[in-house]
Amino acid sequence: MQEQIEQMAKGIRWTLENCPEAVLIGGTAVVCYLDGNRDLTPDLDFMISGPDDLIQIIQEQNINYRNLVNSNNEKIGISLVQFNTDFLYAEEGISKINSLVLSYFRNLRIGGFSVKIAEPELLAIAKLELGRDKDMEDAFALIQSGKLTKEKFTMYCRLSGLKFENYEILIK
Repeated sequence: MQEQIEQMAKGIRWTLENCPEAVLIGGTAVVCYLDGNRDLTPDLDFMISGPDDLIQIIQEQNINYRNLVNSNNEKIGISLVQFNTDFLYAEEGISKINSLVLSYFRNLRIGGFSVKIAEPELLAIAKLELGRDKDMEDAFALIQSGKLTKEKFTMYCRLSGLKFENYEILIK
């Protein structure tokens, strides 16, 4: 566990120094909102606006990376293995929600670092839209956490083009 925490700290530090616009998403972001009611994930996932600057930095620093691809073999991001950190491109996947993640975030302290982290409402919406079992579990855990507001959830549904009526029953 200590090794995992140290690796995450290195990944956060590297990201803040080299990709400060990145916004934390995924399981680690969910853990931050659930106050310890979910196991820590082994990796970090960040949303970024595009690959060009990041790939140039990675190449200048001789860091090995691999491309992340979806089920259609389309490139959706990159993974830095030494930091166990993934960078997902906002332009791929559910791009309207992804672009909102880059615009609406909070700064939270994680391991002594101030990190941009997606709003819990956007995390829940993204997880619901992804629809995988683990994402659905995360979405429902966020909804039940009491950390979401109906006003923000409704606004983010509207801004992303989703119909709030499809989710209304979930949010009190």
